[in-house]
Amino acid sequence: MKRVPGSRLEREAFMSSSSTPHPRNNALSAAQILEDDNDRKLHNLAPKIQSLRQISEQIEIQVRDSNRLLDDLDSGMGNVQNFLKNTIGMVGKLKDGASSKHLMYLVLFVVAVFLFLYYWLGRV
Repeated sequence: MKRVPGSRLEREAFMSSSSTPHPRNNALSAAQILEDDNDRKLHNLAPKIQSLRQISEQIEIQVRDSNRLLDDLDSGMGNVQNFLKNTIGMVGKLKDGASSKHLMYLVLFVVAVFLFLYYWLGRV
């Protein structure tokens, strides 16, 4: 079979110049035109499909990395939470076991250290 040109005007010119006006030949020509049109559209879709595949692979990599980061963050936060619970428990024991002066000195010492660091780092 002959290949039919791609543009609509070329197809109409081809159809009008056909030497066989038989309906079956026109149906075959129309089927060939549709098949050629589908082939052209399929050829145009191939790069788009490849691009979408690459994008989806990049999204998959990004999601995997994000999940790994979230898992690490979750385990780190769990460790910090346990550390803070233990520290608060120790401070509670210190409060209950020691005189109130010792606790006051501890609080004043911590505040003094934070103020010192605040002013020292503010100058740098």
